[in-house]
Formats: sequence, C-alpha cells, structure tokens
Amino acid sequence: GPYPYWELERQVKDYGASSVGDGNWGIEMDDCAKNNARNAFKRCGYRLVLEGGEISKDLRPGSAFTITLNWKNTGIAPIYENWNVFIELKDSTGKLVWSNSSQFEPKLFCPQDDNTPITDQLVLPTDLAPGNYDLDLVIKDPAGYWPPLPLAIEGRKPDGSYLLKKISILPAL
Repeated sequence: GPYPYWELERQVKDYGASSVGDGNWGIEMDDCAKNNARNAFKRCGYRLVLEGGEISKDLRPGSAFTITLNWKNTGIAPIYENWNVFIELKDSTGKLVWSNSSQFEPKLFCPQDDNTPITDQLVLPTDLAPGNYDLDLVIKDPAGYWPPLPLAIEGRKPDGSYLLKKISILPAL
C-alpha cells in the first residue's frame, strides 16, 4: 500500500507486543515506513521510568536508612525477565563502596497511569568513611550476561547506573 506499516503502532498497542519482527521487512523501506516501524518499536514492551522519591536524612556509618523510589511502567507490557535492582554508593573517584538489593522486582511490573512507591530499609556499613558519595541505582541481569537494564529516563552513566542523589555521609555518632 501507499502507507507502509501505517497500522503497526496501533497493532503493537492493541496486542501488547513486547517486540516486533527481526528486521526482515521484505520491502525497500522509505522514510514513511521507517518512521512507522520506529514508532511501533518505541511502543513495544516496557518503559520503566523513575519519578523521584525520598531518602532519609542524617546518613552515618552503620545507620539504617529508608529510600522510597516512585516507579512507573509507561510501556504496554512488563519486562517478563528476571532483573535485580540495586542501590549503590560510589566514592568521589567513582569506585563502588557499597551495594544492596532493592525489594523492587521489575519482572512483572505492569503498565499503569500512576507511579508505585517502593520503599527499602537499608543499613550502611559500619566502616564507611565520612564524605561525599553518589547514591546510584542500577538494574542488573542476575546471570551477568546482559549489560544493566536501561530506564526510559535521562542520566544513564557509562556503567549503566543512574544517579539518584549526591549525598554526604556524616561521621559516626
């Protein structure tokens, strides 16, 4: 037809597709067809978004703290695969000094209109040096095969993590 793949995006949405084809389209694709295919790809599967959150104040070595992250899936399907979510601390050189898993499980996290706050209670190590750190989030493949899962937000670091907040660790009491 004169409008190649003009219904593809609607079909992806209607059928909750996680992916489309293997690129073997069978036609020479003009700009219209390429745009329709690209828009359909963007609608496929999951789009995990982080919409802010909160962290408790006065972080000290050995102290418990609470972090709440507001998650949303703006796609049309869950991820369907196992991924592990980690909260990490990196020092001023970018070196990982602490990592702890979050209770958030994105595998079956369905699309929704509102975000879902997920709260984790974590404890900092007692030997953590006071100073400035990056509090990062990273979503890892438990098998270690795939690179960290990208989110549908800006700010992805070269190691696949995202900065949640720059924080200061106070001296222990």
